Amino acid sequence: MLDFFYFYPNWLITIVFVGVAVAAAIALMLGLRTVLPVRDDKETFDITIRVMPAVLSLTAFVLAFAVVQAKSELARAEKIVVDEAATVGQLDRLLVRLDPATTEPTRRALAAYVRSVIDDEWPYMEQGHDGFGHTRTRGLVAGLSDSLHALDPGDGRRSVLFNDALRAADQIEDLRDARLREAREAIPALFWWIIVVLSALMMSLGAFLRPTFSSVVMVASQAAAVGLLSAFVFVLDHPFQGETRILPWMMERVASTLSMSP
Repeated sequence: MLDFFYFYPNWLITIVFVGVAVAAAIALMLGLRTVLPVRDDKETFDITIRVMPAVLSLTAFVLAFAVVQAKSELARAEKIVVDEAATVGQLDRLLVRLDPATTEPTRRALAAYVRSVIDDEWPYMEQGHDGFGHTRTRGLVAGLSDSLHALDPGDGRRSVLFNDALRAADQIEDLRDARLREAREAIPALFWWIIVVLSALMMSLGAFLRPTFSSVVMVASQAAAVGLLSAFVFVLDHPFQGETRILPWMMERVASTLSMSP
């Protein structure tokens, strides 16, 4: 729903999240006082001061858990990309060892696939599309498989190399599927709803404080902290989008080492 934010730099996303949180906190603090029968006595103040840190701590805990989840997804996505690039290089070497002449069309198809991943599928993922992948890349994957299965491995050592090449090709397809899945994986919407509800509850408690300059600053500061953490979670939420996205440098590197050019 907020994918368009990933087209902006992280500093701007952070300012927006913090600004919205601070504005909402002040609006709730001052707005609710006009409709709630709030008593400005010591008992109300003491209860509010005890409850607010508890709600803030719970909000911070949920946000910290979301950060850990987002970083875990990012690390998993990076490993998938590294493994995919390594398997592409392995398949190219296996095909060269199998027979440089007869495997030339297959190696050319492999090089075309890698180039399409970089030029077509990576921008596709960065734009936040569905997890089916780019149409051209899908066609090249199918063409690579057909070209590989059309080879005649013969007997003996060539047969062993051919079976290894088939396994490598299957692994490339599996890793591509995993990469596309990670491109759409995100923190469950339930987490965001919990964060929003807890944040709103914490901000609403500010209405039970006398609206002095110090109390407004305190509530705004807590809201800014929540907004800052929320922006951090949002930035990490989609590993292939935004300023901190995973770049195809590993695929670029392996493309430069392939035996054939697309």
